[in-house]
Amino acid sequence: PNAKFWVGPVIEEGFYYDIDLGDDVISIDDLPAIEKEMKKLAKDGKRIVRRELSREEALDFFKDDEYINNMQNIQGYFNSYFDNYLYYEKTKDQEYKDGMETCLTYISNILEICDKSSLFIPVELGARILYLELEGKFDLSLRLSMAVFDRWKDVHFYATNNAIKIILKNIDKIEDKDEIVKKIIEKVEKIEELHPDYVSTKKVRFSLLMLDKKYKEAEEKIKEVLNVNNNDLEAVILFRIVTAKETEAFKEALKEGNVSDKEKMDAVWRYYQNLDIDNALNLLKKIVPNPEIFFDYNKLFGICYSEKKQFGYAEPYLKKWVELHEELLSKKDSLNEEDLKRIKNVSACYSRYGICLYETGKPEEAEKYFTKDLKFENVEDKLRYRESYGTFLVKSNRFNDAMKVWDELINEPTLSLVGYIHRQETAYKMKKAQLVIDDYYEILNRYKRYSKAYYYAASVFCIYEQYDEADKIIKTAEENNVNTDLI
Repeated sequence: PNAKFWVGPVIEEGFYYDIDLGDDVISIDDLPAIEKEMKKLAKDGKRIVRRELSREEALDFFKDDEYINNMQNIQGYFNSYFDNYLYYEKTKDQEYKDGMETCLTYISNILEICDKSSLFIPVELGARILYLELEGKFDLSLRLSMAVFDRWKDVHFYATNNAIKIILKNIDKIEDKDEIVKKIIEKVEKIEELHPDYVSTKKVRFSLLMLDKKYKEAEEKIKEVLNVNNNDLEAVILFRIVTAKETEAFKEALKEGNVSDKEKMDAVWRYYQNLDIDNALNLLKKIVPNPEIFFDYNKLFGICYSEKKQFGYAEPYLKKWVELHEELLSKKDSLNEEDLKRIKNVSACYSRYGICLYETGKPEEAEKYFTKDLKFENVEDKLRYRESYGTFLVKSNRFNDAMKVWDELINEPTLSLVGYIHRQETAYKMKKAQLVIDDYYEILNRYKRYSKAYYYAASVFCIYEQYDEADKIIKTAEENNVNTDLI
């Protein structure tokens, strides 16, 4: 009666569930009674129904599940580790180095909690493989990866995919590496049949392409991951690795004078996506645009100047990008494959131009581009477009209008977290104390490690001199391992 469900992964033959029985133990003597009960249940005609949930809906459904929360937190800490890593690589600031160590400590603590469970937790196994590598325990990570690889049918795809990535990274240390690679290719193809759209599957295929030095294909594969979630910071790091390889080859070709303007544009994209805006702009200035690259030429000039906050320079390029977009949209039925890809980005085009117009003192004109009636390709596009409009309204001190945008996001399960985050901040500016507190609880139900939620709620209690309540919030932040100067 006290049994708790853990995880029920999909496998080739159907699915199975791990169950935590607490202090109870099943022995062979219990099997006849279990079989009798199962036969009774089978006769009852109960149906097993598959129901797909969005990420937000699933998190809400499992919000009180301690196991799911542990694994959700561990993925958050991995992302925070990669975030600190990216900043450390850029700044060499010790603060980010310390941040990486803190994340590893929290991951280790969660893995220790998992160890105390009698369950086999496949996601935890995948996390442990990655954790050992980040801790510098490369041999242990590789040994565990090889054990998982040898038993891959019995293991969750997340653990298998992490194992394969580690093996490929260390392939030169392995005997019979050609045979191992052959087996990996077979297993990756099987995983792709079962889970073709999972980001971990795409990362494994990326690793194989990198091993074969197929850098262009590897770049396209990791772009697929970033198109699903541009906040996947491990994917950002992998993207930088592959584009660094391509950039080396480009620089050599540039010295020899064997580079077309199209190849220069591809290099500009790589510089931009690696946040090297200065090199992107310098290379753009050396390109004479022809009809093939004219669209991307204006787009990238406008985006790069926007990133540098040079909106006066950005405006003519963004305006031309909008005009080219609208020209393509007017003849949508006769476009080639390349142009069809371009018009998928229309929401980003309008929001970029809207921001630019606002920053150059044209708020009324800007609003026209934030309120276009668009059909969105995916939820990420819709989020970015509506979020940019809400932010524009807040900057314009039109808080009530902004609240309508945040409420719209909240009413969509996949966007609700972002809606609550923005609504809490706007409510704080509007001095709506109760709403700030209400949204604090809503945010924590979805993501316990968002530091500003604690900050705004604690600040409200301090304003009303309810210091005991503020202290409770700060202690809750500490319990959830939220450790920031803001708190």
